[in-house]
Amino acid sequence: MGVVFITAINTLIFWGLTKVGNTSGADPLIPLISVGILSFLVSCITLGLFDDAIRATLMCFAVDMDLNNGSP
Repeated sequence: MGVVFITAINTLIFWGLTKVGNTSGADPLIPLISVGILSFLVSCITLGLFDDAIRATLMCFAVDMDLNNGSP
């Protein structure tokens, strides 16, 4: 959900900037698609690191509760 939101916001901001500064009338479709793909990849990589950290923390918590009879 966060990755899609970040991608959408970045793409909308880029689209808005192309509408404001477009004096030549060029079509911004290809740059818009490339910004969307690049934004998706960067946010997947960045948020993937946090996903791994949260998973490791929860796994350590579960092992700790298992070894101490249900109390952390």
